[in-house]
Amino acid sequence: MDPKQGLKEEPNFFVIGAGLPRNGTLSMKYALEIIYKGKCYHGEELFTFSSTHANFWHDVHQNKLTDDEIKHWLTSRHYIAGV
Repeated sequence: MDPKQGLKEEPNFFVIGAGLPRNGTLSMKYALEIIYKGKCYHGEELFTFSSTHANFWHDVHQNKLTDDEIKHWLTSRHYIAGV
């Protein structure tokens, strides 16, 4: 799928980037949203959607979810990338 065309099929999750706080991750989030024409998950969303997202990331950290389950959770909320 050409990222410049945006989402027209079943969503894919394109990028996961990791960075330390104050290291440009928010700028990277905005850049990925422009490039891929979709939502990019950023750690700041834990503060916005605290209980739902905190429980999800706790389960990820505890290895309770498969890669497919993680992808489904993110894409079902219309995220196509994450930093």
